[in-house]
Parts: sequence; C-alpha cells; structure tokens
Amino acid sequence: MDNETTDNVDNGSAQNSLLNGGDTGEPNSTETTTTTTDNSEMPGFEALVKSLPDDLQANPNLSKFQNFEDLAKSYIEQSKLVGRKTTIPGEDASADDWNEFWKNAGRPESPNEYGIDVPEQLQSDRVETALQAAHDAGLTKKQAEAFMGKMFEVELAAAEEQSTAQAEALKAHKTKLEETWGKNFSDEAAKVTALEKKLGVFEDFEAAGLNANADLLIALSKIANDLKGESTIDTIHNNDKDVSVNQEIQTLRTQMFQANKEGDAAKRDEIRIKLNKLYETLN
Repeated sequence: MDNETTDNVDNGSAQNSLLNGGDTGEPNSTETTTTTTDNSEMPGFEALVKSLPDDLQANPNLSKFQNFEDLAKSYIEQSKLVGRKTTIPGEDASADDWNEFWKNAGRPESPNEYGIDVPEQLQSDRVETALQAAHDAGLTKKQAEAFMGKMFEVELAAAEEQSTAQAEALKAHKTKLEETWGKNFSDEAAKVTALEKKLGVFEDFEAAGLNANADLLIALSKIANDLKGESTIDTIHNNDKDVSVNQEIQTLRTQMFQANKEGDAAKRDEIRIKLNKLYETLN
C-alpha cells in the first residue's frame, strides 16, 4: 500500500507538472531566453532624442540626424579632425607655423592651384598680384573664389562704364568736328594728319588718344591752314637760320602734348597762341 500510494503521488506530480506547462520548480530555459530578449530591446532613435534635456533637443545640429548610423558616421569623421592643428598661431608664431595652420585650414600649396578662371579682358599682372596676395593671406580656395569673383565683378563693371564713357566722348568730339569743318571734314582731317606726320608726332598722338580730341584737331587744322605749303613745313625742320625757333617750337609742342594729356585746356590754348606766333616768324 505504501508503494502504491507513493506511485500515485509521483504520477500526480508529474501530471500536474505537464498540465502547468512543465513547471517543476526548476528554471525553464525557453522562458528565460524570451525574457532576456525582451529586456535587451533598445529605444528607437526618436525616443532617445526625446529623452535628452530640452536644450540638447533644440540644438539644430542634432536635427540633422535621422538615425543612429548617421550620428555614428558624423562622430567618427569629427574624431579624425581632433589630431589636426587648428589653433590659431600666436603673435610670436613663425612663418612655418602660419603655413602649417593655413595648410590645415584648406589653403592650396600655391596661387596657381586656386584654379580661378580669369576673364580674358582682365588678365594682367594685377590679377596675378591679387592671387598671390590672397595666398599670402591664407585664403582657402572657396574664400579666394569669393574674393576674386567680387573683384572681377567690380572691374568688369568699371571697364564697361569706362568704355561707354569713351564712346560717348568720341561721339561728342566727332560731332564738334563735323559742326566746325562742315563739308570740308575730309580735307581738314587729311591736312591735320599730314601736319602731324611731318612734325613726327602722329604715332604719339594716336597712342595717347589725342587724335580723338576735337579741340586739338581744330587747332592743328588752323596751324596747317596758316602754313603756306609743304615747303614752309619743311623749313620748320631744315632751315639752319631758324634753329633756335625750331627748338622753341619743339619745346612748346611737347608742352602742348602734356597739357592735353592732363586735360589743362587753358595751358593748351596759351601754348597754341605762342606756336602760332612762332610759325608766323617763319613765313
């Protein structure tokens, strides 16, 4: 009887254990594993951000990241910069210190490496000097592009404005000549050209832009008309007895050239009067 009773108790315990899901008082491995997995779950990125203090949540730099991967990549890239020398050199820094700083900041090795396209009409030593100055100042490629771009913009605008002003001035001078010479325009222009060439100043006047000055051309036209033929013009240069007069004329012509260059109309007119008187002495 004792044995039979013991067997019934054991069987009942076994049966109850099965009905209760195998709860024998010993840990169940399957249930333990499930519980561990549930506890290891991490909150989502958005939830993590919301758990931060308000000032950190409001930081605009944090809003750039949408997930943990982006945040991790950014952190890794920033870590690479930690070892670089980014401290601004002090007052006692050497040229090598500054060069190292500018190199780390992004300045190219030479001005030529800025790779800036210079407009054809602005290509000059002045631009090369500006690029060298930008490099000496430690400008990065982006900074140099911004600086030179603004410089080109200003210079192109100034060049266009100057060109427009010159065109308007030339038109005004031509109008004055047409009004003064009338139908004899071509003949008077030819006389002035011949006189300038005979005096050896044509090329200089052309280079200086003086042959676009109506006042000067009208004055030379009067002188050409006052002279009596080519022989008289030749006399200005070749007659030995008038050497001193010729020298004075040459001096006055130089002064007139300078007066025109400086835009001194009063001085120019004064010199023209003196020249006319000297030419009269040669007749």
